[in-house]
Amino acid sequence: MDGVPTSVTVSPAFLEQCRNDPEKAIYLEENLKAISDCVKSAVNGYLGTLTSISYHIDANGKITIISSGTNDPDGKIAKENAERKAREQKEAKEKLIEKREAKQQAEQK
Repeated sequence: MDGVPTSVTVSPAFLEQCRNDPEKAIYLEENLKAISDCVKSAVNGYLGTLTSISYHIDANGKITIISSGTNDPDGKIAKENAERKAREQKEAKEKLIEKREAKQQAEQK
């Protein structure tokens, strides 16, 4: 919806309740229809880039909405962080090797 991967799950137990209760069925239909407007609103109100939205309707008809996004749509910040972390790990490994070599030299003396 609106270019954002969106998933909707409805509890089988709630679906069964909707089969037997017209009011609950209307509630479900109205909320399912409203999801596209909710996604549009979320996209327009989001400060970064919205990457996914999921809607879950539980056995009691309660709706949980989970959205995820990023302020780094091109991945520049993530790439810099990954490079920094790799550099730090390399430096830590080099220090460990130097420490082992120093210990071996001390033992040989």
